Amino acid sequence: MQLYIVRHGKCVPKERNRKKPLSLDGVEETEKIACFIRLHFAVQIKGIYHSSKLRAKETAELFSKFLSPERGIEAFDFLVPDGDIGKLEPVLKENQDIMIISHIPFIPNLVSDLLCGEEKYDILNIPESSVICMSNENEKNEWLIEWLITPGIIQ
Repeated sequence: MQLYIVRHGKCVPKERNRKKPLSLDGVEETEKIACFIRLHFAVQIKGIYHSSKLRAKETAELFSKFLSPERGIEAFDFLVPDGDIGKLEPVLKENQDIMIISHIPFIPNLVSDLLCGEEKYDILNIPESSVICMSNENEKNEWLIEWLITPGIIQ
């Protein structure tokens, strides 16, 4: 199983728009990453799951445009910044390649839980629009970080 964990793209400040949609930079960086992944990796995902926040939804729509997930995109309330990572367990048990689009601290808590068996917020901080690819290919439920792509890597 491949799990692609994405931090939403850069958004406009809350003072400009309280819903915090993606900024122009956020759209550009997300499209660049999504295109790069499509061209350089054999990513075939069943679905893209995102938080209920607008910036995560817009990020999911951009990735969907490039990766064409079989099941499309779907919002889950628990993928918000302080969401309960335990609620992701039924989705992971399906053992299908998926993409999760969420926020800080949900992302480092999820990665820490998968790697170490406990949530630890300060284990990881990644820039907006970044993608972590994790895999779990055995019955021991041991997760590995396969790769990490950030907007700064792609020129």
